[in-house]
Amino acid sequence: MAGIAVNKNLPSTTLFLIIGSTLLIGLFFLSLILPKYLFIEKIEKQILDQQVQLEKQKSYFPLYVAADQLARFEFNPKLPIVQHTPVKRNDISALSQIFETMAVKHNLTLSGNALDTSQINSQSPVLSVQLSLKGSLSDFRNYLVKTGELPFFSSFEHIGIQPEKGSTRQFTTRIKIFVDQK
Repeated sequence: MAGIAVNKNLPSTTLFLIIGSTLLIGLFFLSLILPKYLFIEKIEKQILDQQVQLEKQKSYFPLYVAADQLARFEFNPKLPIVQHTPVKRNDISALSQIFETMAVKHNLTLSGNALDTSQINSQSPVLSVQLSLKGSLSDFRNYLVKTGELPFFSSFEHIGIQPEKGSTRQFTTRIKIFVDQK
């Protein structure tokens, strides 16, 4: 063997000291390198976590932009505030014609209207009117908006929607109107 010559007569104490000191030097270097390696691993894990978080935030950004635009949007109510004037008791009979005209303008069919006659006799300041209409939902929505703009309109008591064949629907609504007490 042309390599290292090994002395076979080394005392066991010397051999133990050489092996022990080699192990101590190895442990010393290992104690210096291992924490730095673990620290590097920890930093790499933090970098990966940050990348994942940035990817999530990229997916949320369009939602944030949309929400920000909605927050800046100034809300203007669709229903105008109308000065309410009660309908005169003599003009109550003309209400059916008013509701019929509004229905025709909004492409609806007025299939029935009924006044609560008990309120007429009791001299109540409000009168309940039941209306039945047929047509599309968007036309009915516009009809409700126009009903709210009537000067004698008080409130909606009930709104009912029932499907029919095709895109037409049956609508029922009960509204309260102001009536002059004189």
